[in-house]
Amino acid sequence: MSSISSRPKVEKISGPVFAAVATAGAVLAATTLQGLRRSLSQADKHTLRSSSSTTDPGSALHPVPVLRAQFTQKRQEALEHARLHLPPIEALRVASAASITGTPFYMDHPAVLEPHLRALQEATTLEAVQRAEADLLVRLEDGHHRLFVETLSVACQRAAAKLGFDRTEIVRLPNEVCVIVTDPTGRSLVTEIEIDSQRDLTLATEVVGVSDGSCQEILDKFDLALEQEGVRSAPPERKCTGGVCELAATRKFVREKIKPIAGHRQLAQPKQHSPAERVRRLNRLPAGTGKPKG
Repeated sequence: MSSISSRPKVEKISGPVFAAVATAGAVLAATTLQGLRRSLSQADKHTLRSSSSTTDPGSALHPVPVLRAQFTQKRQEALEHARLHLPPIEALRVASAASITGTPFYMDHPAVLEPHLRALQEATTLEAVQRAEADLLVRLEDGHHRLFVETLSVACQRAAAKLGFDRTEIVRLPNEVCVIVTDPTGRSLVTEIEIDSQRDLTLATEVVGVSDGSCQEILDKFDLALEQEGVRSAPPERKCTGGVCELAATRKFVREKIKPIAGHRQLAQPKQHSPAERVRRLNRLPAGTGKPKG
């Protein structure tokens, strides 16, 4: 038997795994963007403070589509306010700063933001400000999304380890990350994490190598362990596959796993003979060993 547990929408990552990632060096991008605040004039700073809401120092990682919606709303509000006090170019620059610093993007390498910050600070036309803002936003989204996916893969490993699945293999592909964990008895959990930043992030976990009917129990414990690590999502969806692997990562894993076994069995098989050869061999058997006549 085999079963799959699918999470169609991962909403946020908090709790222990988020704390572990923060301890490892991930920082709120807004702290890096404070230099942008310092570069503004006193009038701009006043407008920025008035038009931007405080960024939650963040007790969770949210997926990029959620942050993009927050950014868009904050930018619209900030721009409406800034236009009352500043020339168009400065109003747009302040609105950009307010919306970016007011959205909880996280980065593990914030230094990559520096050239984009300078471009936003030094832009002298509306087009240049818009272009610098767009470039900075792309970099923020890319860095945050990679961190989100990496944190989710860590959560899968930590959750599986609680169940005794202590051997881990990570496979990174252009459109997904696969987390494969195996326990000492040979049972495995294969998790596919889709990594399209333009859509809701999803993950699916399939059980492999279980023949005693405990697939659902294993997935129950794994889903609970994921939640304990801080993964919040739409309710998991279950599907029994009847022993037929469905995830592409699972099929590949099983193929790679059985290759050495199949090769060994092939070497151990006796030599196959044609029907004619078998007749000749039987005719050469000693007397008394063949089929009696009559």
